[in-house]
Amino acid sequence: MNIDKLFKKADFYRNNGQTKKAISLYQKLAKIYNQKKEFYNATHSLQQIGVSYKIDNDETKAITALKKAHFYALEHNENLMAGAILRDIGITYEYQDKFKIALKYLNQSRKILETVKEKEHLAITLAKIGLVYTRLKKYDDAENYIKKAQRLFQKYPHWFFEGTTNGHLANLEIEKKDYKNALKTLNKTEIIFNEHKKEEPHLRRFSQIWGLQAFVLAKLNQKDKAKKLFDKSRKLIKENLSESAAAVVDKDIHAEETKKLLSSK
Repeated sequence: MNIDKLFKKADFYRNNGQTKKAISLYQKLAKIYNQKKEFYNATHSLQQIGVSYKIDNDETKAITALKKAHFYALEHNENLMAGAILRDIGITYEYQDKFKIALKYLNQSRKILETVKEKEHLAITLAKIGLVYTRLKKYDDAENYIKKAQRLFQKYPHWFFEGTTNGHLANLEIEKKDYKNALKTLNKTEIIFNEHKKEEPHLRRFSQIWGLQAFVLAKLNQKDKAKKLFDKSRKLIKENLSESAAAVVDKDIHAEETKKLLSSK
């Protein structure tokens, strides 16, 4: 199989929660790219091993793999990848509610990415800092960082990062109990991912979007619509995600609270 197609296949597995298959392919790709002295692609492959473990909620293996990837990036002067990997380390700690250390790594990522030309990577790091501040209930700081990210995307577009940032804005609006605006933001996010689903389906992301839409609609007492979306999300999760990856999504979408809202009279 062509190496580019092999990488796309690995990405497909990762994006759809089939992490073991993804990791196996990324490990092969890292070796191939290293032998070919394609150090950016080798670093990217090593990074995605860590990201796959992160998706599977395995903090220890994720951090170990990402630090290995970061060392490789520095060794081969891949500054963009070094900054991106630090971001992923920060996100991994955010998954585990370790917000202080998450901010430490995200700010290290920010400092590196301020020096590279691909400012869309800086933008998504700023959005991730905003997400952590949302988790810390520092809503003004969260909004400030998310807006900075959105302004950068106007000059440096990146559809996946923009869609992800919209999702983080929705998280902020939900935390502030601004459910009507959260629903609008989630609907915009769904449009972005729908526009690209043929080339990159991102089933895990759709399970998050539909799950959050269901939660917000349940909060707005639109239970019929909420149940349909919640069932769509559950079906996608059950059919595609590992048990540990599903647990992360369930936390993201407030699954247990949604169930209680839908069962209440």
